[in-house]
Amino acid sequence: MVRESCDTLCDDIAKKQQNFVTDIDPSVPGILWGDGKRLSQIIGNLLSNAHKFTPERGSIQLKAFVTDVNNDIITMQIEVIDNGIGISKKQQEQLFIPFEQIDGGINRKFEGAGLGLVLSEHIVRMMGGQIWVESCTGKGSRFAFNARFRRDPPLQTNSASEKFDMILMDINMPEMDGVESTRRIRALEEELRSSSRTPGMSLTCKQIPIIAITANIIAEEVEKYLAVGMNEHIGNPLDYDKLIQTLGKYFKKD
Repeated sequence: MVRESCDTLCDDIAKKQQNFVTDIDPSVPGILWGDGKRLSQIIGNLLSNAHKFTPERGSIQLKAFVTDVNNDIITMQIEVIDNGIGISKKQQEQLFIPFEQIDGGINRKFEGAGLGLVLSEHIVRMMGGQIWVESCTGKGSRFAFNARFRRDPPLQTNSASEKFDMILMDINMPEMDGVESTRRIRALEEELRSSSRTPGMSLTCKQIPIIAITANIIAEEVEKYLAVGMNEHIGNPLDYDKLIQTLGKYFKKD
């Protein structure tokens, strides 16, 4: 999402030969629950203003890091820093006021910040955070905001349940290839099936469809895949039409 927000301005930044750097701290989870569209809108507004008010060959930096973790709620802070013309104290007081814009002369020269900051401030508050600015005239600006997100809860696993609907099996995997993996899965299924017939045991096991994903479509090799218990194979690079057809074949509605 952050990359997509940045991509929209890449060409404009390149034209001004500005140095643009992103710094996403490893503490930021790869997956968070939240309004990605609105978050992208805020980042886009801040980057757009930084680009406008930073001269050619200037620098713009986007930073993101976690500031607090409370159970499954994560507070993340995002900053956009530039070394542009900066904003005076008086102008800073007007930035987030509806229908107010910064000084008219600067507004005309640099196409203005518009109402993007006002909208961004409104969205940030809706996301349980706040937005602020630190700036000095002639030395650049630092816009920062924080927002709360829900962390994806950890998956609850049960090694004995085998609750998978389908396996797309890569044939060429390191250490254990797809053929051996399939052989072991089928052996485990048979073991569970035998256990379910033991008095007092209620565990049952249904064969999981295993689809081979491979660039090797030689007939002899395909026969080997089927012989170890795979149900079908799909060529690689992936044929998405065939993939959808295969999914439909095994997941037909009752």
